[in-house]
Amino acid sequence: MLLVNRTSRNARCITGHFNVNINTNNEHVREIRVSDALPVDFERAITLAVKIIPGFGRFHYGLILVCGVCFMSAGFQNGLNAYILPSAECDLRLTSQQKGTLNAVFLAGSVLSAYVWGSLADSIGRKKVLVSTLMFDSIITFLSSFAQEFNVIAVCRFFNGFIVGAPSCLVFPYLGEFHSTKTSSASLCFVGFFWTLSWMLLPALAWLVIPIPWSYHSAYFTYNSWRLFVAFISIPSLMSATLLLVFYPESPKFLLASGRTSQALDVLQNMYATNTGRRPSQYEVRYLKAPCSPSSDGSGLLFLLKAMWRQIKLLFVPPLLVRTLLCSALLFTNMFGYFGLGLWLPEIFNRFEAFYSSHPNETVSVCELTNVSKKQADISKLSDCSTRSVDERVFINTMIIGAVCLLGNITSGLLAGHLQRNIMPVATMLIAGVSAATIYFLRSSLQNLIISCIFLSAISTGNFVLTSVVVDIFPTSIRAMAVCTAILAGRVGAIVSNLLLGHLLDISCEVPMFLLGSTVMCGLGAQGQNEEDFPPSMSPGLARTAPV
Repeated sequence: MLLVNRTSRNARCITGHFNVNINTNNEHVREIRVSDALPVDFERAITLAVKIIPGFGRFHYGLILVCGVCFMSAGFQNGLNAYILPSAECDLRLTSQQKGTLNAVFLAGSVLSAYVWGSLADSIGRKKVLVSTLMFDSIITFLSSFAQEFNVIAVCRFFNGFIVGAPSCLVFPYLGEFHSTKTSSASLCFVGFFWTLSWMLLPALAWLVIPIPWSYHSAYFTYNSWRLFVAFISIPSLMSATLLLVFYPESPKFLLASGRTSQALDVLQNMYATNTGRRPSQYEVRYLKAPCSPSSDGSGLLFLLKAMWRQIKLLFVPPLLVRTLLCSALLFTNMFGYFGLGLWLPEIFNRFEAFYSSHPNETVSVCELTNVSKKQADISKLSDCSTRSVDERVFINTMIIGAVCLLGNITSGLLAGHLQRNIMPVATMLIAGVSAATIYFLRSSLQNLIISCIFLSAISTGNFVLTSVVVDIFPTSIRAMAVCTAILAGRVGAIVSNLLLGHLLDISCEVPMFLLGSTVMCGLGAQGQNEEDFPPSMSPGLARTAPV
């Protein structure tokens, strides 16, 4: 039986199990009260914990900031080699092969760890894995600054890559599970802001620290400015791990999926209190709907291996098989261009500046520049290593690119809740693909800077939007594993593109440039599958179809 009692100022609807009170004194604010007798689904409960029209409160702004610092520490690690190698080359007498090895071992570590962190996060929790890996990353980075031999640094960089794979993947499911479907994509795009910020702050810090004419020397030990720069990079990881450990809880959605309903409700009550300034007891929700099959308890290596295998099987069988393959293909093509050309841009800038210092009134294309650089390489081997350095314009250009990319991230965050989810990935990948192919026709450092800004801004924005899609369309119980699987495919793309560019750039410059552009644009074909193969939850305004 339904009883309705309506007045001019308030409306009240009552059933035997459902009680809703709508306060219409302000047409923009509605207070929804759920009776103690009715369990509430997570989507509605998380919305009630915010109580603010934009969908963000003080709790969420602080969490975005902390997760952003976590993501920024991962960005620092990914770009670190580009700025220490010129100085470390002289200090450690590195060969070109050894420099390439340092890049390769970092990427190899991140690839090997992908399934490990995803399985652990889905088994023991997102927060535990994030805090522990950030702590270890900080310790290893700090210790690596004291390394005196190539082999020691290579081992440290491998473990940095292995460990930093956790925060670079798990920040997305952890943060997304504190938000409703409507606001999760925007929050993840804003976190992407910090990755781009790291690639702007890293050259700025390198420019400030590495040129410092300071060093300590003894018979068996040397500590100088580039080592001090490496030590500074350990600070963000330590800071974000401490903030997460002290101030922020485990993901409420993970707790709910694990069968810990009361703990999930406690987290939501504290979120409500932080966002509204009220007491936790005033939170309307008293019971949460538990998932049909909460995660089973267990411990030990065998349990984790079995859990990992179960999660992988779920991803690669229907109905999730198509989503897994499409998301993996999209991240592969995206990171093929992002980390392929992105990591080579400082080298291209440096070649331009070296050419113009000796040929001030001439123009040269990228491929013509490559031929000149090959001839100068043999001469540079005979010169004093201590005189080599990265031109300061490289630092400046990289910071300019970072600043432009920041605008792209902010714009994507503002548009995320207003556009169909597939529009931004399609647009950004198209722009990035055309920009990558255009680099072949450039004839000046300024032209290279402009196209690089467009390329990296577009492809980095597409990367964060694609990752938010992965977070949104997979069930909570395997979401971390799904994100890690997709990013694993992306990292494989990064390794392949770096190997191809390193091998082909000095042999046939035209091939890698057009290969990058065409591969990035191949992702458009996969994105065209969204109508049938991606669920309606890809549209921010529609309900999530994947189960909790």
